Amino acid sequence: MNPGDYPTKHNLLQARQGLALAKQGHGLMDKKHRVLLAELRTAKINLNEACALTDRALEKSYHALGIAYMEMGRDAVERIRDSNHYSLAGTTASLDEAYFTWKEAKKALVIFADAQARVNRLTQNIHKLRKRAAALEKIIVPVYEDRIKYIQSQLDERGRDELVRLKVMRNSESGVREKET
Repeated sequence: MNPGDYPTKHNLLQARQGLALAKQGHGLMDKKHRVLLAELRTAKINLNEACALTDRALEKSYHALGIAYMEMGRDAVERIRDSNHYSLAGTTASLDEAYFTWKEAKKALVIFADAQARVNRLTQNIHKLRKRAAALEKIIVPVYEDRIKYIQSQLDERGRDELVRLKVMRNSESGVREKET
């Protein structure tokens, strides 16, 4: 038997405090869950906006790259792409446009990846929170309730036994007094 299950008033008080704390924790988890869901909705809106921004930036970049391929040829564009630095000297305006639009597309992709990571983190946190709240609700709270019920019934039984014992003693004392008189 768990020492916390011994039917004492102290253990009953401890179990009641534990139950109150578990219920308070569950309430806090419920509030946190609502906040996380609101954050997730906002994050999904931001993700959709980032996705649209990325799509537009990539479309613009591919269009500019296609024009650069037509004007300079694929080999010239690939040579410039493979070099470690980019210089505006010796290039065409279409290649410059493609270069700068791809820089913007990279920034848009970073924003999109960040928004996607935020949605993923929030989703994972919500999943963990749901599991913890379920554990409190389905395991911890019932354990405390059962412990309180057991201890209370044992203490009540002890109280009834003590009352019966006192009545028997009182009756036996009164019987002895009647015999003496």
